[in-house]
Amino acid sequence: MIKKEERKELKKYLSSDYVSEVCAMLEENNILSRSGTFYSESMIRRVFNGYTENVGIENAILIVYQKRKDIKILESKVKRKILGLK
Repeated sequence: MIKKEERKELKKYLSSDYVSEVCAMLEENNILSRSGTFYSESMIRRVFNGYTENVGIENAILIVYQKRKDIKILESKVKRKILGLK
């Protein structure tokens, strides 16, 4: 389950549009609900906000977070290099 402290860190890189990216990742990997359907955006938000526990969705959220964090770090490095900063 995603805890309050973890949610604060996740929010640094996940804006409101993270849900669609998580949905796409779950669909690409064919991760389905118990009823055999794709997870809804509201379910993903419930997991993110700590109301529901779901390991598959939590892992997808963490992967999206890590991707976005890596992109931000890379963008920062490129920007610093362009500006001639160390």
